[in-house]
Amino acid sequence: MSRPVFTRTRTSETPVGGTRTGGTRTWEYAEQLIRGRRATRAFRPDPVPQDTLRRIFSLAGAAPSNSNAQPWRVEVVGGARRDRLADALRTAHAERRVTADYPYSEDMYAPVHRERRAAFGADLYGALGIGPEDHTARAAYDAESLGFYGAPHAAFLFVTGDGGPRLAADAGAYLQTLLLAMTAYGVSSCPQGLLSFYADTVRDHLGVDDGKLLVGISFGYADENAPVNRVATGRATLDATTTFHVRVRRRADDPDTATSLLDEAVFQMTGLEGPALALTLRDAPVRHRRGSSPRACRVWGRVSFCGRCAVPGVRLRSVHGSRGRARPRRLLLGTP
Repeated sequence: MSRPVFTRTRTSETPVGGTRTGGTRTWEYAEQLIRGRRATRAFRPDPVPQDTLRRIFSLAGAAPSNSNAQPWRVEVVGGARRDRLADALRTAHAERRVTADYPYSEDMYAPVHRERRAAFGADLYGALGIGPEDHTARAAYDAESLGFYGAPHAAFLFVTGDGGPRLAADAGAYLQTLLLAMTAYGVSSCPQGLLSFYADTVRDHLGVDDGKLLVGISFGYADENAPVNRVATGRATLDATTTFHVRVRRRADDPDTATSLLDEAVFQMTGLEGPALALTLRDAPVRHRRGSSPRACRVWGRVSFCGRCAVPGVRLRSVHGSRGRARPRRLLLGTP
C-alpha cells in the first residue's frame, strides 16, 4: 500500500511552526512539498496503483470551498479509455473543433504576464531543441501534448453549479490541493489548459453531462531522463505580488514588550466577527508591568494588552487574572 513520500509525524505533537518529535518542522515540510511540486512534461508509462489513486483524490477532497459547497466534479482516466480519449482530442485539435467552456484570449494577459510567459516559452522550447521562430515545430509539440505527455492517467476538473468565476475559484483551490497531494505521494503532474479547449470531446467520451471543464491534469511517474523535465521556472518576488497592510510595533523602552504576542502566543481561530478576526489565546503566561493592576494593564497607553503580549491594534475582551496569568479569552485583531 502506497504511503506519502514526505514522511510526517502526528500533527498533535506540536503546534504549527514548532519542531515535531523526531521529524521535520511543519513549515519545513510545507516548503519541501510546495516548492518541490513542478510541472512534468514527460512520463514513464507505469500506471499509478489504484490504492494510491484513491488516497490522492480522497486527500484532495479536503480542499476548502466557500460555505463548503465543493462545486467540483473530477473524471479520472487511464488504460484503454485514456488512449481513445487522447486520439479523440488530437482529432478535435486537427479539425479545429474548439469548444472551450471558459473563453480564452491572449488579451486577458497584462504586459507583465506576457513577459513571464515569453520567458517560460523560451526555456521550454529551448530544452526541446525548438527554435523561437520554428512555429511549425512548436505547433506540433502543442498538438502532441494532447496525448497527456505520455502520462498513463489524466484527470478532468469540472466546475459544477452555474460554473461561474466564484465557483471556479473554489475549483482552483481543489486543483492546487490535488497537485500537492500528488506530489506528497511521489506522483508527478502537469495541469494543461489546452485539454479544456475541447470540452465537448471530453464530455462525449466520458459521459459527462454536468459542469464546465476548467482544466485537465496529466499525471503519473516522471521520466527523470527527459531534458524537458529539467526546465526550472522562477517566480515573481514577494514584493511584486504582495502588499502587507499590517504593522506590529514594539516599545523599545520597555523590555517587557520586546517580544510580541504574535511571536510568542499560540492562537486558535474561532471565527469571524465583523471586519476583524476573532482568535482565542490559550493560557499564554503574561508578565505585568511593575506596579500595574489588571485594569491599568488593560488601558495602558495605546496598547490594549500588557507585558510581553503588547501588540498595538489588539483590543482585550477580558482583563488579566490578578496573578499575572492570562485566562483564555477572545481577541480582536483590527485597528487600534
